[in-house]
Amino acid sequence: KKTFHVPISYLNSNIVRGLLAMSEEEFGPPRDGPITLPCNAVFMEHVVSLFQGIVDEEMENTVVMSV
Repeated sequence: KKTFHVPISYLNSNIVRGLLAMSEEEFGPPRDGPITLPCNAVFMEHVVSLFQGIVDEEMENTVVMSV
C-alpha cells in the first residue's frame, strides 16, 4: 500500500489509461479519495521512472501488454 501522486500530463499515456481502465473494471468507478490501481508499488515506480525519461510509443505498448 503505497501512494503515488501522478502529474495530470501522464493521463495522455496509454500505460496510465490502461491502468485506470483496469482499476475501474476491478474496483468500480472512482469515488471520493485516491484511485486504487491494480498493480504493485514496484511496477508503479517503474512506470513513473519511465515518464521521467522519454517514453516512446513502442515502450508504452510493451508495458501495457505486460500488465
